[in-house]
Amino acid sequence: MTSRLSVLILLGVLCFVLTTGNPIMDCCLKTTQKKFSFKLVQSYKIQEAAKGCEISATVIFTKGGRKLCLAPPKGNPFIQALIEDVNRARGKQWKTKQQIKV
Repeated sequence: MTSRLSVLILLGVLCFVLTTGNPIMDCCLKTTQKKFSFKLVQSYKIQEAAKGCEISATVIFTKGGRKLCLAPPKGNPFIQALIEDVNRARGKQWKTKQQIKV
């Protein structure tokens, strides 16, 4: 009887931990200094060390389906320019889609 109760308590604790734990994140573990054309970039996201990952990085998703981990944009003019170019291109696409809907 005691062993069954112990197993039930253990299962309850395990279920609680699994349902309330943080989701598994796909984080960059290191960055590269590669430079390339923004035309290859489909999208990006900023990975922050304080939000579940070990390092801060700029995660680039290419049109070819690859993921590249670059240095964070702060203090890096190339990456800042890359982000600006992608945002500018994204804004043009959004405006075009909005014009089509109207």
